[in-house]
Amino acid sequence: MIVERGKLSCLMGAMLLVGLMALVGCTTDEYDQATRHAELTAAGEDPGEDLFASEVTLFRRYNGKKWMLDKDHEFTVKDESHVKARVTFDQVADDRTYSVHVVWIKPDGKEIKPIRRYYEVTRTLVGLPYTVVPDSTGALPASYLEQLVEQYGEKYGSRLGKRLTKDPEAQVPVTAKVRKKAVDLGYARTSFSLEKDPTFTLDAQLNISTEKIREPGIWKLRVYLDRHLLREIPFTVVNEYYEEYLEDMEDE
Repeated sequence: MIVERGKLSCLMGAMLLVGLMALVGCTTDEYDQATRHAELTAAGEDPGEDLFASEVTLFRRYNGKKWMLDKDHEFTVKDESHVKARVTFDQVADDRTYSVHVVWIKPDGKEIKPIRRYYEVTRTLVGLPYTVVPDSTGALPASYLEQLVEQYGEKYGSRLGKRLTKDPEAQVPVTAKVRKKAVDLGYARTSFSLEKDPTFTLDAQLNISTEKIREPGIWKLRVYLDRHLLREIPFTVVNEYYEEYLEDMEDE
């Protein structure tokens, strides 16, 4: 773990605050801001650019073609058909871990648990530790550059090394996304990005191909922030094969 200049006390304070909120079960400031942002937007008012906010966009893909933006929130079951939800968060805070659940709800109100997506996302400003000093040519120690690659991977570790070599006083924003599965507690996959703006995006997919036998009707996509329901997006699944499937089941 690389600790940057002047950040240890802030990080400990943020961790303590999140821990206290988890204990008392209260909503976070970001949750309240996102709710306010949604209310202002629904009322046709300008919410401004300072409030923490979330946006959900739905896409469709049929028969292996490219993802297409969906506007009417109506999806048709085909041999190969998928729904993708893209959830974007803006004005995220540094050194704060966001716990996000993306859940698909069937018309009967039940969740499809195997495809629930659970993310822990943290945006951190990465700078040189006190102990790392460029040499007379401006190069950073090879051991430190190797440590960056080990911690952030070849792609982003190398980019970080180049940016910090160019500007040793820089604070480079790094967003870490840890993806987990509700049905496999041991599963965890971490990815990184270097987003200049305080934002991050999460994707989740629902397979509605004929082989999945998805029931027609009003489905819901739910997004939870820190275990509190933040967004609920209804959409329609049209399945002309469903009645035929039920009849076949009765014949059996």
